[in-house]
Amino acid sequence: MTTQDLYFVPLGVALGDPYDLDDVAGIDAEQAERYRSYGYARVRVSDRDVFSLCHEAVGGHPAFTEARDAIDFFTYAIEPNIQSSNNWMLNEEEWKKPDIRWLVQQLGVRPGRMVGLSMYNCATFLSGVDLAAMAIRSGEANVALGVVAGVANEYSPRVPHAFHVQSDGATGFLVTAESGRPDAYRIAGHRVDYVNPSDFRDLDGTIDETRYFTLKALKIRETVERLLAETGTRPGDLTQVFVQNLGRASMVKYGRLCGAPEERVWLDSLADHAHVIGIDSLVNLHQYHRSRPRGTGGRLLVLGTSGMSWGAMVLEHTD
Repeated sequence: MTTQDLYFVPLGVALGDPYDLDDVAGIDAEQAERYRSYGYARVRVSDRDVFSLCHEAVGGHPAFTEARDAIDFFTYAIEPNIQSSNNWMLNEEEWKKPDIRWLVQQLGVRPGRMVGLSMYNCATFLSGVDLAAMAIRSGEANVALGVVAGVANEYSPRVPHAFHVQSDGATGFLVTAESGRPDAYRIAGHRVDYVNPSDFRDLDGTIDETRYFTLKALKIRETVERLLAETGTRPGDLTQVFVQNLGRASMVKYGRLCGAPEERVWLDSLADHAHVIGIDSLVNLHQYHRSRPRGTGGRLLVLGTSGMSWGAMVLEHTD
């Protein structure tokens, strides 16, 4: 295994249409006001299936079009976890429904390897980066495509609890060892850590919420500190920190766990995008990427958190 530089190339983002909180089914006036107090203003609701969102996010992006024929490794994580449908194999058009095979066909990619990440959570995209890095550094791949997306459904509802409301969206990225690609960031380092859920449970099997949130904060801080040390990055070197859109106070708290002050935590997407299931960090990175002045220096920290796993990635500007 070699240690050659790898590069992260953000592709596009596709989100549902924006709706004011008062206009979303399942959110009453009292809930809407509480969400606004957390920093939300709108939620993105899609009338398209999740695979069509993925195609919209990735298919027309110039960086993807340029790299299409070179992509030989493909990872995807899609919530709800509807990976395939035999209807796609039928000839009757009315029975065909978009699925992962439909997406591969529509994108026009022919990867030698495909990996579906069925454990969908807020750190899944980092697992995709991790797998791509291993494949490239082992010589088994050259260019990897990652796609992550989520839409609200009965298992992952739009209003899961009192603290945030979920939006629909999709995004994608490339991982490659090829330098000089436009819009690329060098991956200075990345980590994904997992925990045993029993760490958070009492002897009778119930979750101890105090233990859960305390241990989670400690473990996230440990993950980030190890990553920053491994990459020779000081908290003051971080130009921006990207976390999940879980409310302004929570986002600032996660920034502090990373050693970053509030002004370096990207909050610009919170009001309009709400919590885009599992992919907030990348959606926020994309918005920063599209709006940043060229030649911006410093390093970026992209953080993913979840109940069972969390991770982080340090990116470095190459322009």
